[in-house]
Amino acid sequence: MIEGRVLEQFEWDRVKDRPPYDQTGLPAKDGHWEIIIVEDRTGEILASCAIFDTVHWDSWWIDPAHQGKAGAFRALVAQGLDELNARQIVGVHTTVPDTRPDLQELVERFGFMPAPGKLFLLHVPDAKI
Repeated sequence: MIEGRVLEQFEWDRVKDRPPYDQTGLPAKDGHWEIIIVEDRTGEILASCAIFDTVHWDSWWIDPAHQGKAGAFRALVAQGLDELNARQIVGVHTTVPDTRPDLQELVERFGFMPAPGKLFLLHVPDAKI
């Protein structure tokens, strides 16, 4: 029988030589990552993935009278950074629609970087197994 389980942190070395960890290294053991594995009856790992609890910084809105000016956005980002720092959150992501190149440019000016690949969303209760 094939079963999945969470790999305990003391076991993470079992996947260190497999993709993607052989290239990227293992995730930080900071409580934000879980590595999930599937193994057979003998304990051979057949598949793995990782879950990361991340902060999504989103729902950007700027009054049209203040768009094109950095003041309101700068103050918004500064306050957001204060909150993130107070919570010791070191990484966030945001989603900016392709229909808003102006907002994409703005978030990049404040340090956000486009992510490689394509973002896919899953509403967990609707997952199909």
